[in-house]
Amino acid sequence: MYDLHSIKEICEQLRLPCRLATPFEIEISLYPDVVFVFANLESENDTYLGFRDTPWHSHGNLMLMTGDSTYLEYEPAELLTAISKGDVVIATQSNGEQMQDRWLTHKDENLDLKYLGPGETLSVFRIAARL
Repeated sequence: MYDLHSIKEICEQLRLPCRLATPFEIEISLYPDVVFVFANLESENDTYLGFRDTPWHSHGNLMLMTGDSTYLEYEPAELLTAISKGDVVIATQSNGEQMQDRWLTHKDENLDLKYLGPGETLSVFRIAARL
């Protein structure tokens, strides 16, 4: 289970705006209209992390590819630090004005664009460091 109070402390140290939305969920504002969530699913003894109102999510610690056969595993404090430093960036897939998905990716990952459909766009951005 995620220690939401420790995550809140890390956010405060990194100057990332956050709030305990419920006793089981913390919301972190990474950018205007970009809310990242860590949540504990008490009834299932499980966790998830992901962006509010998007399909992409993960459970437990997050593993991100850094090359064709390499990856890094991030626990919550490491992940938030990597986001703040720009090592982990935010990818958004859209079709016209409609956002379809949003996820985290490592800055060194090779993005696979072969399945990008007609009219779809992929944007990648890093948050401004607040340190």
